[in-house]
Amino acid sequence: MSSALRARSLAVLSSLLIATTVAQPAFAGSCTWSQLKTPDPGDGINELNSVLAFYVGNVWAVGDSSSASTGAYEDVINHWGGSSWTTQIVGTAPLTQLLSVGGSDNKNVWTAGFATSTTDPNSAAPIALHFNGTTWATTSPVFMSDWFPGRFNAIAGIGGKDAWAVGFRNTMYGPQQLIEHWKTTKWVDFNIPVQPNAQSDLIAIAALSGTNIFALGDWSSNGQSGTMIEHYDGSTWTTSFESSACLSTMTALPPSYVFAAGACGGSTAIEFFDGANWSSQPGPAVDPSTIVSGISARSLTGVFAVGQIPATGQGFAMFFDGNAWTQINVPNPNQDVRILSATAQVPRLTEFWTVGTVIPQFGMTRTLSVKPNCN
Repeated sequence: MSSALRARSLAVLSSLLIATTVAQPAFAGSCTWSQLKTPDPGDGINELNSVLAFYVGNVWAVGDSSSASTGAYEDVINHWGGSSWTTQIVGTAPLTQLLSVGGSDNKNVWTAGFATSTTDPNSAAPIALHFNGTTWATTSPVFMSDWFPGRFNAIAGIGGKDAWAVGFRNTMYGPQQLIEHWKTTKWVDFNIPVQPNAQSDLIAIAALSGTNIFALGDWSSNGQSGTMIEHYDGSTWTTSFESSACLSTMTALPPSYVFAAGACGGSTAIEFFDGANWSSQPGPAVDPSTIVSGISARSLTGVFAVGQIPATGQGFAMFFDGNAWTQINVPNPNQDVRILSATAQVPRLTEFWTVGTVIPQFGMTRTLSVKPNCN
């Protein structure tokens, strides 16, 4: 299921955790990595799953933490105000995770994921919160009693009165895709018909405007499986692209460019949409266990993707300079296990804010935030 594709990235926090910079191999330019001190509110698990960057002094990251004694989880929202992260706990449940953050400006930030009402994972339901510039408020997604379990995997905020969230809800045939639209004051289910003998899940969303939105997911039916990219033109959702390639993350650039990436079987898969047609781009050969979980683009000549290499416990990164995709070494000074979960480009700069989680050999799981600077 696509939850495996959303595995959290783990990167090492040094003992001082101020700002360690490590030079990386060159592609057409070079990347350097700066590591930041990141709060860990829980004494059990601490994870950051998604990041949104408006500018250097305004970055959001969301995730979850847990208590080692009670096992309860908390929804965690971090905000970078220019010199440090501040943390806010916005929800507690037997199991809860914020998986995505998106928005159009600092008065319109959305985050989404799922929460359970009991210790049974099958009680999971989507959650979504909105920040209006001052406070975070819980909203109420549409979720029927026979849809459990379900969740939002990704959310995009287009304006103060317009947002889209995607994920899955349960059916008699198993999980199937879920699309909901925030229209001014409430969530509206897009009412996708149940598909007999099929399963599907939407795992990423990229909104260029209210009439130009892409959603990436996976599907299986009658022994066949693959990935699909759906497109919304302001009135209807239609399939824009379908493939057997392993795609797991997506990003978009104005006016209508889209990059989708993934990996399986030792190969990376990259699909590019130029506004009219989809085409495949060759990517680097990788370890067969590699998972690509996040991607961001500053231009058509600066695209950065991150993930993990479970077989080695290392983080994964690759960069596109407009000519070729190149795998980039991810620093791991303490040789901990790490997964890089998500990355976000700072507008008009060469930095890609990247978040995830560190699993040390001993001690609690910790959060990670680093800034690869690629130029």
